[in-house]
Amino acid sequence: MPEELEPFDLLIVDDDESIGAILLAILKKAGYRGKWVATGEAALGAALDYRTGGRALPAALIDLRLPDANGLDVLRGLKKLHPDVGCVIMTGYADTTTAIDALNNGASAYVQKPYNIDEIKAILGRIAERQKLVLENRELVSKLQEANAALETKVSQRTQELRHANFQLLATIDRLREADAVKSDFVAMVSHELRTPLTVIIGFSETLLRKNETIEPDQLRHNLEIIRNSSLRLARLIGDMLDLSQMQDRNIKMTWGSFNLKDLADGVVEGLKITRPDLRFELSAEGEAQKVVSDKDRVEQIFINLLGNAVKYSPQGGNVRIASKAVGSEVVISIQDEGPGIPETDLAKIFEAFFRTKDAINMKAPGTGLGLTITKAIVEALGGWIRVESGGDSRGSIFTFALPREPK
Repeated sequence: MPEELEPFDLLIVDDDESIGAILLAILKKAGYRGKWVATGEAALGAALDYRTGGRALPAALIDLRLPDANGLDVLRGLKKLHPDVGCVIMTGYADTTTAIDALNNGASAYVQKPYNIDEIKAILGRIAERQKLVLENRELVSKLQEANAALETKVSQRTQELRHANFQLLATIDRLREADAVKSDFVAMVSHELRTPLTVIIGFSETLLRKNETIEPDQLRHNLEIIRNSSLRLARLIGDMLDLSQMQDRNIKMTWGSFNLKDLADGVVEGLKITRPDLRFELSAEGEAQKVVSDKDRVEQIFINLLGNAVKYSPQGGNVRIASKAVGSEVVISIQDEGPGIPETDLAKIFEAFFRTKDAINMKAPGTGLGLTITKAIVEALGGWIRVESGGDSRGSIFTFALPREPK
């Protein structure tokens, strides 16, 4: 046997004890380890012990004629337990048919008694070579499988990353499309809304300049009021656009202070009563819900926008209710009107920039559609939240917003 090949375990199956013992002794001196058994049953039992112990049986020398079995049957049994075992069939009655059967059943060699020990060693050397190649091949297959699994994992990871990147790209494209649409709406709105008051201001100013010596005092006053109203509308529009720009840039400056929320709401209501003396205003506030620490000017802007909408949509002689209560660390304020309400299809869009419901009141009254967008942004910048409820069909609307009683 070549020196580079390590001796291994082998099983000798022969019913002649003297032959089996001598053969085992010779092979042990050559460095092999193993055992001798006299029957096929004992051979299969020994092979099973190897398998149960987690060891492979590398080789077996099997006598063709055993007292309880045919050597070829033992060979097949060993192959089932140890598929890679190298089996040598030994017989004192050699014939070509038996040799062919042995090889066809997986025997590594077929030898005739009396044995030539050098021939046996050479055969075991070839079996050792084959065992080494089998092990190397098995290791290569295992490494190949591991490499393939690692490659599949990497491909899967890269595919997931690519899919995620594609989703991000699609989301970015959608945001850019939305931004482009908003920009188009903004440009269209600004073009229209700025042009209208400017046209009025320019037209009436030119009239005054042409007829400044002949115009009647009443007509002069009327023209100046139109110019003033258009200028105020233009100022509101510019203010809304500046506010929206600050909100989008997250550049809202806050001035924090303690104030009475009910007093602030009373002041806004008193100003609105001048424009709608027919309306009734009901204010209620719990004791703990009156004091807050927030930005007074911004909170006043919230009340002006929401109460202004309530007044705008309230019917003749309608009632506007303002209520505040303390809930945990927040003050929750609700503003309810008795107007036509908001269609359910429009509720989800009510806080979107430039969105205006297509009702008769909005069609008559000019506006930018930015008031509620700015209101929501201010509320959230102050650390609160806002929502709207409406039953539609002339059941009015309820805008509810919350502010922290103390700034976070």
